[in-house]
Amino acid sequence: MKGLNNLKNHEEVIARTKQSIDLAAEYGFPNVIAFIGYKWFNPEDPSSGEVSIDECFENCVKGLLDLSTYAAEKNVTICLEHLNTRVESHAMKGHPGYQGDNIDFCADIVRKVNSPSVRLLFDVYHVHVMHGDVIKYLRAHHDVIGHIHTAGHPGRNELDDKQEINYPAIVNAIQEIGYTGIVAITLIIKFAILKPKQKETTITTTITTSLSTTKTESPSTITSSSSTRTSSSTTTTTTMTTTQQSSWSTAGSMNNARSYHAILILPNGKVLVTGGNINRTYLNSAELYDPSTGTWTTIGSMNTVRTRHTATMLTNGKVLVTGGLSDISDYKTAELYDLSAGTWTITGSMNNSRTQHTTLMLGNGKVLVTGGFGQHGYLDTAELYDISTGIWANTASMNHAREQHAALMLSNGKVLVTGGSGSSGPMTSAELYDPVTETWVLTGNMTKERYLHTASLLTNGKVLVTCGYSYSGYVKEVELYDPATETWSMTGSVHNARFLHTTSILTDGKVLVTGGRGFIGIMNSTELYDPLTETWTIIDSMKIARELHTASILTNGKLLITGGRNYDDDLKSTELYYPL
Repeated sequence: MKGLNNLKNHEEVIARTKQSIDLAAEYGFPNVIAFIGYKWFNPEDPSSGEVSIDECFENCVKGLLDLSTYAAEKNVTICLEHLNTRVESHAMKGHPGYQGDNIDFCADIVRKVNSPSVRLLFDVYHVHVMHGDVIKYLRAHHDVIGHIHTAGHPGRNELDDKQEINYPAIVNAIQEIGYTGIVAITLIIKFAILKPKQKETTITTTITTSLSTTKTESPSTITSSSSTRTSSSTTTTTTMTTTQQSSWSTAGSMNNARSYHAILILPNGKVLVTGGNINRTYLNSAELYDPSTGTWTTIGSMNTVRTRHTATMLTNGKVLVTGGLSDISDYKTAELYDLSAGTWTITGSMNNSRTQHTTLMLGNGKVLVTGGFGQHGYLDTAELYDISTGIWANTASMNHAREQHAALMLSNGKVLVTGGSGSSGPMTSAELYDPVTETWVLTGNMTKERYLHTASLLTNGKVLVTCGYSYSGYVKEVELYDPATETWSMTGSVHNARFLHTTSILTDGKVLVTGGRGFIGIMNSTELYDPLTETWTIIDSMKIARELHTASILTNGKLLITGGRNYDDDLKSTELYYPL
């Protein structure tokens, strides 16, 4: 998590916060959240060194002062959030490494800024985890609190009699300190998205929502006061009739759960999965999936644990794995897997450390690596790997530094790079690399800025860019790039905005989107794009909701989904999609 504690992040974080302020002002929301950030110089690499607590304080004050005037002009309040740093399996429960885990420290930053446009976000759950005495800290910092969050503990669950926090007493304390703002309750909403199918079934869905809370007369009764926004609860039961024909089936589970892994279809039709992480532990393990038996077999481990890396099939039959995050500071390393010997060997290291990059096999037999995030921030550099020598050489740099972008090779042999995240946030820019001249040129910009999106080469030679994340949140807009004219055009939007998803070109030329995260959380929904009609159709959902998974078209035409993350755990489960 990038925050205001590190000066090198200020340009990006301040730009994104201003975007949030603009949206809040436009839609009538009174507050936006600001984060102190993870303590490491590289927020994704704990070995990269730490920002000192004094630097953190000074940098946060500076950043919030810069933002306070802008927020005041928009009549929006910035709320600095305190979070707990306990190690948890779910990212929404604990945030190890977050530098703002002391509520007194956060309050002192707000007081130092001394602006009515900068306040403290008091999350009862996080204060309870870190400090225990919630009411004590409510009273101590009542003068700077601008927003209050609530959730049950343990488990960050909804408020009920199974939770440890005594909310009647806390609500009374909120009244006593004279707080008149919003008290927001964490909700857990579960539902499914269904499509018209062939076999009739009846499905009943119940959704319960609760809003802000106030004064409590008894443990089972919540009433409103004249000064504080009141709570409300609605329950809606919907019964719908639909038809069902399953095209998904559970396949054999991997031996290790993993997300942020890399996967490849090998020439023999088997599937190789490498690395990734399980609950913040990086992996060096590798496995092979045999479609003929539906089983996974553990093979030799890589020399280095790594996650958010890439894997590329070489023309000599070996697999090249590059970069990623590891448990050491140096993640420029690369290694080769020999299919015939079943062994891993170290090959030449890249010239730049990088993660969240892309690699592609070019028509000339070399491997192109682009961008990513390195020890000094976002990268515009690109390198070429020579299979015959095992050496990396720098090639021309891109026009824009970027990570979490998409790259693919066009029918003409050139490489198209789209979007990504840079120092100014999500990007619309796209550029072309010519392997013959080893040069980059800018091509037309996308209409919508995005990162963590996907790009797919259609059978008609056009490129379909799908979903992602932008300044305004989850993206549902989909765009087409025409290499002949170097122009972008909008095509049909997906039904459910998402990122951290996958897209796959099926044997009939249609595009299948699976899973990811969207407005409803982590999803199991899938959609099918028809290039002829430029429309999306919701189809059968996967068995399990997942993000950060992989999707591979097998030689038998089926689609294999592997691993990823659900709400509480990284997954070892896999699924098969049967095109109907």
